[in-house]
Amino acid sequence: METCLSTGTFNTTVQPTEPYPLENETGPPNVTMTVEVTHGIKTSSMFNMIRKEIVFHCNITTDLCITDHVYDIQWFINDNGIVTHRNIPYTNLTQTGLRQSEWTGTYKLGFLVKCAVRARTDTDSTPTPYTYSDDFYAGFTTDQSEYSVPEDSSINITIRLSVPLDCIYLSNSIPDCSLKIRIKFPKHYDTDNNKGCTIVGTVDEPIAFGNTACGIFIKYSDWDVPKNMTIYGSADNIVTSSRSRTSYVRLVAEESFTSQAWASATIPDIKVNALDEDKKLLGKSCTIQTDPHINTFDGSHVLFMQYGEFILFKHDTLPIRIHAVFDKCWQAWRGACTCGVAIRYIDAVFVLNFCKVRIGAPWLYSSNFNRYVEMRACDATHMTIEYRRPAYKVTLPSGTEIHIGLHLGAINTHINMFILKPSLADWEATSGMCGFLDGDKNNDIRLRSGEIAPGFGVDWRHDNQMDGESLFASNGVLGDILLPQLRYCRCPVTSTQESGFAAVANCDLTSTITTCGSQTHYTNYFEQCSTSQEISGNLHRVVRRSTNDDFEIPKFDIALDENYAISEYNITWINGWNESLAEEACRNTMDSDPMLIRCKDAVAAMNDIASNGINECVGDIKISGHTGYMEGTLEALREHCLIEAIRFENLTTQESHGTNTTFLNELLKLNCPNNCSGNGHCEKGVCDCQDGFYGDSCTVGIETIPEVLSSGMICSIEKRSCRNFVIPGSNFLDVNLTCQVRMLQVYINRWEIIASPVLFPATYLNDFNCVCTIPDSYRRRRATDNEVLSEGYLLSISNDGIHFSNETTILTYDSSCYDCDPTNMNCSKLEESCDLTTTPTGTSEPSTLTDNTFTPTAILGCVIGIVVILGIVIAVGIIIKLKWFHVYNTTNTKVTELCNMSFNEKNTRVQNNIAEPSNVDYHFNENRLTSKVTEASPIDGQVFDDPMMVIDLEEDQPIGDKGDIVS
Repeated sequence: METCLSTGTFNTTVQPTEPYPLENETGPPNVTMTVEVTHGIKTSSMFNMIRKEIVFHCNITTDLCITDHVYDIQWFINDNGIVTHRNIPYTNLTQTGLRQSEWTGTYKLGFLVKCAVRARTDTDSTPTPYTYSDDFYAGFTTDQSEYSVPEDSSINITIRLSVPLDCIYLSNSIPDCSLKIRIKFPKHYDTDNNKGCTIVGTVDEPIAFGNTACGIFIKYSDWDVPKNMTIYGSADNIVTSSRSRTSYVRLVAEESFTSQAWASATIPDIKVNALDEDKKLLGKSCTIQTDPHINTFDGSHVLFMQYGEFILFKHDTLPIRIHAVFDKCWQAWRGACTCGVAIRYIDAVFVLNFCKVRIGAPWLYSSNFNRYVEMRACDATHMTIEYRRPAYKVTLPSGTEIHIGLHLGAINTHINMFILKPSLADWEATSGMCGFLDGDKNNDIRLRSGEIAPGFGVDWRHDNQMDGESLFASNGVLGDILLPQLRYCRCPVTSTQESGFAAVANCDLTSTITTCGSQTHYTNYFEQCSTSQEISGNLHRVVRRSTNDDFEIPKFDIALDENYAISEYNITWINGWNESLAEEACRNTMDSDPMLIRCKDAVAAMNDIASNGINECVGDIKISGHTGYMEGTLEALREHCLIEAIRFENLTTQESHGTNTTFLNELLKLNCPNNCSGNGHCEKGVCDCQDGFYGDSCTVGIETIPEVLSSGMICSIEKRSCRNFVIPGSNFLDVNLTCQVRMLQVYINRWEIIASPVLFPATYLNDFNCVCTIPDSYRRRRATDNEVLSEGYLLSISNDGIHFSNETTILTYDSSCYDCDPTNMNCSKLEESCDLTTTPTGTSEPSTLTDNTFTPTAILGCVIGIVVILGIVIAVGIIIKLKWFHVYNTTNTKVTELCNMSFNEKNTRVQNNIAEPSNVDYHFNENRLTSKVTEASPIDGQVFDDPMMVIDLEEDQPIGDKGDIVS
């Protein structure tokens, strides 16, 4: 018998070629059916809108053709009955599909749909049993439900739709509907709405996503094309041993008016395991110590003794540059020390500058020295900076850490430790003097071209043409830097919005690692903002201009003196030292340190690191002829120990040998310098000093006198307020830090003090920088005397308000008219004349005329005005002279009376304020009597407070008169 073609809701009814014989006219038909659910689109229109809806069809295939029977069709979603069609003629089967309107509002796509069919010979006869279709999944799917991805690697998850998009659109247009499937973390996975931070300061999120705004976009026209979602394993800078880093991903379709059937469609959460890769970074770091000894990432050692600015680290894809300046060590005729480090990320530059002006030249040849720590950035999220006296820790958004230790001295301040700990974002992406990070030490010594050839050090010396302006330039333009494309997204669970798809995504990440410290609070260094930016394509150039005009910091541009570009390489032993004596001294120090002993037992990499430290210690003694750098090497090894130990999860979370504390805390208790010198106790590696003791090792007392760099400062009054000054020096304590200033004036051939000293609080920045803000009451109106070229201050600092440092000079002047030298305390005119109009704030502005045409009427008016003004001035002068003459005679009478008294009588009379007239105040201090007149001016109500006379009470002789300068 001929077989009938399949018939169903998609197909036109097929007419059989002959009647189908029935065996039982009243019983159920003897027919075998197979049923399958398929999908389609039903189009309808209303007004000027067209609607395309999803419809499911129940396709029926029989072994014989039946056209004269009736059918019952039932529809189910997730085994729940939805609708039943009864006694449907064969020709009407196409009308029995499950329409979108019959399930939207009750079910969301991501369900199982099936149909059941039975047949009758007529409406009243016995039906066949129901024949059920297989479940049809309606929604979107992924190729797997669980995935694994290595840290800093990626995998693709393929997403497919099993049914088309529904769409509503205008009748005169084409369907352009789209579906957005949003990526987010399920709420049950993170009850605190954040993943928290690891002990090394990274966000503890195992995965990140490709830069797709945390979503997959599917168009109406290509709904059946598979889409890929890229997932990256996020490194956390921790070697994981006790737990699995697992995350769950939830995909949810966004609501849309044009595609209502897909609103909030979802699938079961996808499980993703991040496989730990941080172990390949154990023991990997770039270090620079003292002379300097450079150890590359993969362990190559370079004894480098050339001077200048060099590129230590340059990332191949991220906007990271790290430069260092090597200069002649203090009081040393051979070897080199690190005097500066600058770290750049995009347009942020963090600078530690302790360099003299002429790099390489003997110290006596330089009169100006830098001593400041500064952040040049307008965005505090570019790097995180921590000050842990006397060291700084800088964490970049890539997870890369830079640890910088300082040796602080009155003049000999330099960087004695530099440790660059890479992250997985740096793997196979580095160049510079720190080498190429890939685990192979044989390819570390690379030139800029990538070749391994001689000239490694010189090739990485900073070059303005290739590298742009120096990162240490006091002002200027940062060189171009390649901005990476934003590649990664975080998809936070905190968003409950069903709209604003892109707004819930954090897609500004250039690395799979995210640091927790997203913002730095400027407390221990000077900060200025750079606002002038130029962007061309994917290149970024920043013009550094301070937007904070209230601060003055002494900064000097540095330059290599080509006469001293290379230090001596043929080093011989001096001062009685030899190889064995130096090694014995270094081993006795390093091998007996309790912290290093404990660290080497638990952290295998520290054995090689400590061995390198001993070799560097021996080299330091050979070059310098003394053990002065040994303590710095020991401090660097201790810091290295903590950097490595904190990377092991078990060492930071598990108890150590029944000590009731972790191994990390055990190390921190051993890490305080000199065990706090017996003047404090160690708290997590930091000394908590007893009252009266300060400093990182509790050895500095409050009576310690600071040392101020005496190279002097200048300030241009036509550009700045000249009020807040950053003072460089040493031994500053955050206790009772006090500024003392004496006002001065500079004339053509001399200078002199014009006011008594004034004390006021200083603002502590760090051990070598503080801020002095000149009180408004002490700042004078600019002198109109043409002989006065500059005004300024002699400034000193005290920790206790009693014992003051040496003085440094600050000169304020109009730089458009004068050139001043604070070292020699003199100024010279730049022009023959400079017409200035002074202002009450101390700034000066050029005088201008609004009209250059002089008429006779204007000239006559000017003449009359001048005559009137002169008359007033003369009259006022006569009145003031008479009043001053009266006061002066009265004062001289009283002073003469005091001079005829004994010393005790003078003291008693002054202390009891027995003096007349009432407008004359007498002050007794250090055997000197000073009389001052306080008199209301009859002109403007101002108060005169000027010295009238100063008398030596022991000699009974006047030593000053009104207008005289006494210092």
